Amino acid sequence: ELVYNFWSLAHKELTREGTNLKWDGHFYHLQDVMEDCLQKYNHKAYECDDRILVIEDKPEVTAVAEIVEHSLAIDVIRYNHHSLKGELDAKKSILLALGTELEPRRRELQALNKQLSEDVFFMLNNVNLRHNNCNESDASKYKETVAQMTSDQLEEWYDELYQMMLLAILLLDNVDRTKKVKELKEKIIGDATNG
Repeated sequence: ELVYNFWSLAHKELTREGTNLKWDGHFYHLQDVMEDCLQKYNHKAYECDDRILVIEDKPEVTAVAEIVEHSLAIDVIRYNHHSLKGELDAKKSILLALGTELEPRRRELQALNKQLSEDVFFMLNNVNLRHNNCNESDASKYKETVAQMTSDQLEEWYDELYQMMLLAILLLDNVDRTKKVKELKEKIIGDATNG
């Protein structure tokens, strides 16, 4: 944020009418590098009252990244990076890793949100992730609808699944928090009854 604010001050001086200062393309390249670095770590720069504020771009991504193992956390953040646009194999790998994370807690997720659980695991098994759903010679796994999807359409479904998986992980993480709140409620209600 500090570097971005210095860059912004320099930009205002360089573009001020009547200035004799000159610059070349490297000045704007620095902004591109800063934007790329921010995106890599799920942050974005916003101009606010003549200052640049750097804040989380997608808080749900950061929340999940803080819950899961470090190696998976990097992939959770990287999933939305522009460098993965159109990279189905890389996205597929991340989705499979998230699926591996969710699988042992499938019943627990089912109890919390049956529809979400069913949708997540349906997608994992039927949109060319866990199984080759595009191979006609394997009739048990083949899905004509999936086989006929363009890469862009399949990527859209992968992105939807990614969002559902983030929600599932956050729901599972909230179980302990809900128990703590329930205990606090019981104490407060007990205080009121005894007081």
